[in-house]
Amino acid sequence: MAVTFTTDGSVVRSGIVATVVFGPCRVDTTTPAPTTPKPAQCSPLGSAPTTALAIKTAGTIITTNVDTVTYDNQQTCTWFIQSPTAGLCPGLNFTAFDTEDCCDKLYLYDGWDNNTITSGNYFAQLSGDDNPVPFTLYSSLPQMAVMFSTDGSNIESGITATVVFGPCRVETTTAAPTTPPPAQCSPLGSAPTETLAIKTAGTIITTNVNTTTYDDEQECVWYFKSPTAGLCPGLNFTAFETESCCDKLDLYDGWVDESSDPDSFFTELSGSYQLPFAVYSNQSMLTVRFHSDSSAVRTGIIASVVFGPCRTNTVVIPTPPTTSTSTT
Repeated sequence: MAVTFTTDGSVVRSGIVATVVFGPCRVDTTTPAPTTPKPAQCSPLGSAPTTALAIKTAGTIITTNVDTVTYDNQQTCTWFIQSPTAGLCPGLNFTAFDTEDCCDKLYLYDGWDNNTITSGNYFAQLSGDDNPVPFTLYSSLPQMAVMFSTDGSNIESGITATVVFGPCRVETTTAAPTTPPPAQCSPLGSAPTETLAIKTAGTIITTNVNTTTYDDEQECVWYFKSPTAGLCPGLNFTAFETESCCDKLDLYDGWVDESSDPDSFFTELSGSYQLPFAVYSNQSMLTVRFHSDSSAVRTGIIASVVFGPCRTNTVVIPTPPTTSTSTT
């Protein structure tokens, strides 16, 4: 008996262990190898870019793998869908989506003429497992082509979606489910000039507008100037919650262009504090800079611009700080 083991050039596994034995000779002519799992199968099969063969029934289930826990390497599925109702466009309501992020992708196309897929003019390309289900994507035309393609390496649990017909997509591109807008410093546009410095009492300063947290790697810089001789600019904090180690608010006397200035820097705030509290410059001008690192985020900072007595001694921050809580 001769035994040969061969491998290809991609994924490896834990291998084979066997013991040599001598016993009765095999009398049957062939012995089938142990049953291997059946290949993943696209469903439904047989749709084509014709009115007769296109999928036209709402509720039809589209899946990359039937009766298997994953799709296959080097697998391709193509579906063609047509709306049966004038004024409505075909779409897919995704209820499961998990593919290899880099290389196993689902492409959606408006229409299905002969050049649709070969042209590469898809309106959405989806992969990975970051798409929160359920979500729905529609074509902008009465027909839609869908193609799933995998490479030769890792596989995941695949895609399941239901055919729907609804409002046609009116935007030129549709991304996978909407991501939250980035946090935005407010107000924007202040600068160390007479014209652009903030000079109005009551102006609200915040690290995040219309979001529940600030962002990782966020930078905010504000410049203030007192409009009244003998008064200095300051901030009255009504909300303060940052990552204590790494997301900090730095305050400088005067206007500074650099991120740090040992001669004008007078305090650094982070974590959380008893509210409200106020901090003033000792000059008619004030620079405030917020910067966060790339890890945890918190609910951020809100303060009102005030003008009052100039600081004459070391900044006293209220104590003890309240317990900060993590926000993911």
